[in-house]
Amino acid sequence: MASNTFDGIWSVKIVYLPSSVTVQELANTFNVPFSRIRIPKVQQYNTYYAFINDFNSEQVARNFADQWSGSSVLGNIIKCSAVPRKDNDSLPYTPRFIVRTQPELSEEPIISEEKTYYEECKQYYQLTKMPLVSVSDDILSNNLALESVSFKFVIDENYNEFNIENFLSKMCNILNISRNDIDIRKIQKGSVILELEFMKKFGSGMKKIKMKAIYHAITDKLREEMGKQNQNSGHTYWTGALQDGRDRGDSPYYCPVGRKRYSFHVCDNFHEKVKGWCICYHGTKFSFGLSILLSGLKPATAISHGKGIYASPSIIYISHPRYSEAREINLSEQNSFFKRGKYVQFALECRVHPKNRKVVGRETLGAGNTIIDPNINNNIIEWVIDNNNKDIVDFHDPDASIICSGLMMRVTDNHPKFLPE
Repeated sequence: MASNTFDGIWSVKIVYLPSSVTVQELANTFNVPFSRIRIPKVQQYNTYYAFINDFNSEQVARNFADQWSGSSVLGNIIKCSAVPRKDNDSLPYTPRFIVRTQPELSEEPIISEEKTYYEECKQYYQLTKMPLVSVSDDILSNNLALESVSFKFVIDENYNEFNIENFLSKMCNILNISRNDIDIRKIQKGSVILELEFMKKFGSGMKKIKMKAIYHAITDKLREEMGKQNQNSGHTYWTGALQDGRDRGDSPYYCPVGRKRYSFHVCDNFHEKVKGWCICYHGTKFSFGLSILLSGLKPATAISHGKGIYASPSIIYISHPRYSEAREINLSEQNSFFKRGKYVQFALECRVHPKNRKVVGRETLGAGNTIIDPNINNNIIEWVIDNNNKDIVDFHDPDASIICSGLMMRVTDNHPKFLPE
């Protein structure tokens, strides 16, 4: 029997939802981009249901379904199940018989005015973490016909490592358009300049209507989602708790957004050794960093929650200047880091087994009702790790209660104390 199921693409079906639920409410509840959520226009059964798409394996989808099944959504107890993604009213798809290859680069040079403008766009993105979207006046004018419509994406990535179809698939989901309505007109270096022709088969009036709809749909929230679509192999991003099948204990692992991670070699069988160990972070001063890496961690001197080594599952929390020093970068050294900026801040990524966690306590910054990290409650954001009566916990000790697995670094244009978080 012929199948219209995507190979390797899985979804989670959610049933028993309230009929008034919206895509935005589901996105907020499940902490996923709203572009991944589909509510069928025609409900086929006696219960209201929806899908969360784009799980890269059956196991990941099953883990997500098991995590949420039995939860309450807007007063209803839901049931979740992993299902293969199919071609139906709820799930837009690209026909399986279409095969697309990476197009060749155009030899046409980029003019200097364009280069200047692209550099300004790049600076805008570095400040806002959102792409700058500019629209021709012809799109919004009611007096001009649209004979052709084109999109131009400027992506600051290496063309040889850039997956164009992956990028376009995500953009189509975000903008709610079909990949089949897009033709690649031209690709230039610099880093990747992608020019697309849109809706060739539509008439002028329909092009105008669709483009106006897209324009009005590009809210700040949508631009934030677009800004996260970094395809470079050196970058990783996910939303919600990471569901990759690895055992990281009882504490979910959320994406440390905006940081670059430098991993340390701990041992040859690292993932086996730390199976069941949670990820947490420890902030410190620059002057202490090297000695900590070479010698180990000392118990805290300020002991609001008792004696031990203090850490947090939230990198946002430990990035407060009280815990992680921010240092201004000399102008002559700004090109020495992975990105340009005026301030640098680092923290230690650590692993700890839950049995070595003496206390799970509330924040001690005096934040009150202010939400510090949207993923982690203020009441469980500070951990105390048992130092086993040792003056220094040596990371190289096979019986160490905590080990350091990486260095987390971020570079910012503004001092971290002025950042929104």
